[in-house]
Amino acid sequence: MLLVGLAPAANGGNRTGRMFTGDRSGDWLFGALHEAGFANQPTSIGRDDGLALKDAWITAALRCAPPLNKPLPVELARCQPYLLAELNALTRVRVVIALGRIGWDNYLRARRELGWVPPVARAVFGHGVPTTFADGTTLIASYHPSQQNTFTGKLTRPMLASIFTTARALLDAAPFPEPSLDMGAPQLRTPRPTLNMGAPQLRTPKPTLNMGAPQLRTPKPPTRRDRPGGAAARRR
Repeated sequence: MLLVGLAPAANGGNRTGRMFTGDRSGDWLFGALHEAGFANQPTSIGRDDGLALKDAWITAALRCAPPLNKPLPVELARCQPYLLAELNALTRVRVVIALGRIGWDNYLRARRELGWVPPVARAVFGHGVPTTFADGTTLIASYHPSQQNTFTGKLTRPMLASIFTTARALLDAAPFPEPSLDMGAPQLRTPRPTLNMGAPQLRTPKPTLNMGAPQLRTPKPPTRRDRPGGAAARRR
C-alpha cells in the first residue's frame, strides 16, 4: 500500500525527519495504520521510537513544508521527479491512498507523466471513493487528517480507519505473488521524454545546388545536320 500525502509538516516531518511524526495528523494516521495492521504501534514520536511499517510506504507530493500549507504549482513541479522515482522503484504497489485533493491530483498526474494506463472510469475525488486502473491498481481518496478537517468533524476517526481497513481487505483478497528465481529483475517504467532530457538532436541540412563538385555534362554526338557535307552544307 502506497500512501501519498501533501508534504512533511513544518513542526513534525521537517523537525523529525519522518513523515507524519510528532504532530496531531500523525496521531490520527498511525492510529489508523496500526488498527489495519500496517504499523506495529499506533504512535510516531521520533525516528528512534521503534515504529515499523508492514506492506506500506509513505510519501508526499512535496518534499518540504510549503508556506501557509498552500503549495504553488511550480513547487509541485520541482518535487515531481522524486515522486516519479519512487513510483518507478515501488514495483509491488496494489493500493494507493491519497490524503487530500493535492495528493490525489499529483498521483494521477504522476501516472500520466510516466505513461501508465489511465483510470478505467473517470476519476472523482471524494472520501472513500475508489478509482481503478487496468493494471490492477486501486486508488482510494481520503480527506487529509489535518486539524482543519478533524477539529470541524469533516473527518472522524472511524472515517479514516475505514480507508485503511478497505486497503487491507483489497490486499488480502488479491495478494501480490512472491517473486521467483525465474522472474528476473523488475522492469522500471521510463517517464515520457521532455524538452530538457538528453542532448539536442542535430538536424542534417538539406542538400543544395552548391554542395559537392559541379557535375560536368557530356556533349551530345553530332547529328547528320552537323556533319561536313550535310544538309546544312548543301544549302550553302
